[in-house]
Amino acid sequence: MTLINSFIISSVGTVVSSINTYIIVQLGLGFVLLFLLIYALYEIYGRYLVNKIRREEQ
Repeated sequence: MTLINSFIISSVGTVVSSINTYIIVQLGLGFVLLFLLIYALYEIYGRYLVNKIRREEQ
C-alpha cells in the first residue's frame, strides 16, 4: 500500500513539474492527476485482493 502512495506522489510530481505553463494550471493538473491515479490504482488493488480472497476460500 505504501508503494502505491509513493508511486502516485512521485509520478504526479514528475509529470506536473515537466510542464512549462502557469502555476495555477500545474496545480490544477496535479490535483486532477492525483485523484485519478488514487482511484485507478486502488481500484485495481482492491480487485486483486477480492480475487485473492475468493481463491483462498475455494
